[in-house]
Amino acid sequence: MEQKVLIMVGPSSVGQTFNVATKMRDIAVESGIAEANVLLEDQGKNTVENAYFSKRVVDDLKINEIHLVSSEFHIPRNKMIFGNFFHKPCYNVYYHGTKEEITKEEKEAEDNEINMVDHNIHYCITDYGSKEKLLTFTSPVLLIDGFIHGFTTRIGGVSCYEPAASLNLLFKPSNRDPMIFVQENRRRVAAAIGINMKTAQCVRVAHQADVWVVGDPRPDYYDAIITDQAEVAIVTAFADCMSILLCDPVNHVIAAIHIGWPRSLRQIVSQVIEIMKMRFSCNPENMRAALGPSLGPCCYESVDVLFDDSDVTVREFIIANPEWKCPHLDLWGYLYITLQKYGLLEKNMDVPKPYHEKINPSVILFSSTVSRCTCCDPGKLFFSSTRDGPQFGCSLAIILMKSYSIRGLKSLL
Repeated sequence: MEQKVLIMVGPSSVGQTFNVATKMRDIAVESGIAEANVLLEDQGKNTVENAYFSKRVVDDLKINEIHLVSSEFHIPRNKMIFGNFFHKPCYNVYYHGTKEEITKEEKEAEDNEINMVDHNIHYCITDYGSKEKLLTFTSPVLLIDGFIHGFTTRIGGVSCYEPAASLNLLFKPSNRDPMIFVQENRRRVAAAIGINMKTAQCVRVAHQADVWVVGDPRPDYYDAIITDQAEVAIVTAFADCMSILLCDPVNHVIAAIHIGWPRSLRQIVSQVIEIMKMRFSCNPENMRAALGPSLGPCCYESVDVLFDDSDVTVREFIIANPEWKCPHLDLWGYLYITLQKYGLLEKNMDVPKPYHEKINPSVILFSSTVSRCTCCDPGKLFFSSTRDGPQFGCSLAIILMKSYSIRGLKSLL
């Protein structure tokens, strides 16, 4: 890629008689940079906004190496600001300071600006983020007094890099969406749903069948969480993978399950239900289950290597259709049958029924309130790693039990 120069210019100073942007562009061209490669960021009114808007230019051009040139005494503040927007290893930023004499007043003003960096970043993000109302989905089987839950969409956040825009809720170092955007998105979700994200417990994905019960020693990785503790939100991320929220409103226990590879589906579901039975005396007939948005049978291309040869049951849900290039997998239907096998009642499940081959894949009617295909949803309401590629964003499935519901239970004992 040819070398490009991005000139960041704020409002003109009072009494300024020449256009700084034009002057700097002339200098760049005189230095040998092609005029077409001299770009201008003139929306920012301060350094934070310069960083915000320049990031959008850098991301559009898929640039990873950045050299920032500024006055030497501004460099510490520039590192604080630009480091929040351009993180490693996704970007390599090099800072070059030019010598300049400064007055005592200028030094004091700079120190004041440094103290205001965090405030200014927050103000900038909230001011220029999405103005759309945050959108979440809920399941009727989990709308129980004393319980809070939700499946987030991609609507209503501040993330601006398109594959992860706008309500990306999971930070990945390899993703161009910075932590400060994810934190603001999580703050918005917490306020909308009514939870404390700082104390939330999130699944540490391993695509296996390990389960963590809150209060036990925490393993390094696990794909499901169970708790009987009030005011503790448990969370799992999804962007094609399955997310399942479970609750027992009688014994007051909740669970969140992440399912990546099909081979772990049966094992992790059975383990979660067994732990809820053995440790918390839960009866599966009292349990409620809702499946979040994930890859549907319309888009889940079956890859033979994913399946253990002994797992004949999963293979029964591999389906063919003349309109598909290859067989697909109906994990929704498999989960529907599996949950009933372990004792859940159909009326307590918000999970699509098994798919039938005769249905045209372009007009599949889902029998679930929440479960929609993350990949082919016509409104693109959800993130999809299959559709969006490696820079995809993530949504969250969240469930929490309020303290008053447990107090009410204890008063009856």
